[in-house]
Amino acid sequence: MNEFLAYLQRYRAVIGVIAVIAIGVAIYVSGLRIGPGLTIARLGTLEITQAPAGAQVFIDYGLRGVTKGDLFSAALMPGTHSVIVNAQNGYPWEEIVTIGGSAVTKVDPVIVRKTVPRARLTDATRETALDAIASTTLPTIGNPLSMNCALVYVDANRVIAESATTTPGCAPLPYACTNGTCSPTIVYAPASPIKAVLPYPDHQDAIVVQVDEHLYALEIDPRAPQFFAPLYDGIQLSAGAEKSGEIVVKDDGLVYALGL
Repeated sequence: MNEFLAYLQRYRAVIGVIAVIAIGVAIYVSGLRIGPGLTIARLGTLEITQAPAGAQVFIDYGLRGVTKGDLFSAALMPGTHSVIVNAQNGYPWEEIVTIGGSAVTKVDPVIVRKTVPRARLTDATRETALDAIASTTLPTIGNPLSMNCALVYVDANRVIAESATTTPGCAPLPYACTNGTCSPTIVYAPASPIKAVLPYPDHQDAIVVQVDEHLYALEIDPRAPQFFAPLYDGIQLSAGAEKSGEIVVKDDGLVYALGL
């Protein structure tokens, strides 16, 4: 016993270092980190979905990894973080994301290629697209686009979003509500007339807007950085959305489906 105590006394510094390292490893593996003011915080998880393979992911302006075409996840301290997804030949998408401790936060980036593919339509597909374009009208406050928990419409040549507070399961939109009070929020206010507002395919947080002879992709959340990217420049342009959600355009007599 005396020899064991003497051994501990002799190597107490080494044993202390090993114990500190072991505790640190245990804390790290359990998802805990030292936060501001030497507090202990449990990491949250960021999940990025639908990003194309080979896209670079920057978190807080540092490269965090490259997507493999499936779910990309990263463990982050609770709080706000800048997230940028930079796909090859695409416009960088950036978002300020709030991460909660022990929570999973999902984001679905809007990836717009700098040259949007288009397929010329003929025969029956052309006629179906023309019908979709002809039936396209601007959303109004009485007949808005229902985008998840946001109602989107055009008023006084401005795209407006407001919370769908009467929809079951919908929480107030953070960008449209302050201290429990919600109000219509301006998403986009161009100088030229808005001709069409359409849902962006496979997204509930972005729209396609036609202004003059130009088509743009636009995030509904107006807080900076609000994603905005050109989709199509035409000569005599009109746009619509088919029942499948595909965006179709008529331009100078020709009809195309856009690969978004």
